Amino acid sequence: MIGDVLAFDQAVGVALDYAQSHPGTLVVVTADHETGGFGVTSGDPSGKVVNYGWLSTGHTGAMVPVYAYGPGAERFTGTMQITEIPIRIAELMGITDFPATIEIDNVAQ
Repeated sequence: MIGDVLAFDQAVGVALDYAQSHPGTLVVVTADHETGGFGVTSGDPSGKVVNYGWLSTGHTGAMVPVYAYGPGAERFTGTMQITEIPIRIAELMGITDFPATIEIDNVAQ
């Protein structure tokens, strides 16, 4: 898990470096859900002993953060449904008919 977090941090750093040198670039960082419920299970009040572990083996109901940097970042503050994120990105790109329903005739089964 630590290796994954470090790799993710490095990838976000690359994206932010790119955005800083390319004005007009928006970076949005989030997750589609929290998994596993990793948390502190016990320990002592001094913090010298901390026991931790996975509290679940599946998705939990925990909210996930959304971080944004660049033009339009202010559109990604507060609490929102995860499905609202691509809609806001589309609006910032000038796409007004998103999500669009496309009807397909004669689709092979």
